[in-house]
Amino acid sequence: MSRGTLSFKLPEESEEFELAQDGWKYKCAMDDVLAELRSKSKYEDKDSLTIDEIREIIAECLAEYDL
Repeated sequence: MSRGTLSFKLPEESEEFELAQDGWKYKCAMDDVLAELRSKSKYEDKDSLTIDEIREIIAECLAEYDL
C-alpha cells in the first residue's frame, strides 16, 4: 500500500488545504453529475438538454456536498 503526505503552510495555504481535504466530495459530485446526465440521455431526448439545464445539474450536485 502506498502512502503520501501533503503539507500546507497554514494559514497562507488554507484554500489549497481545503481543496485537498474536499477532493473526495468533488469526485462524488462529478459521479452524480455523470449519472444524472447519463440518465437524462437514456430516458429523455438528449438533444433537448440545454446548457442551462446542465449547469443546474452541476450546481445541484455540488450543493449536495456543500461545495
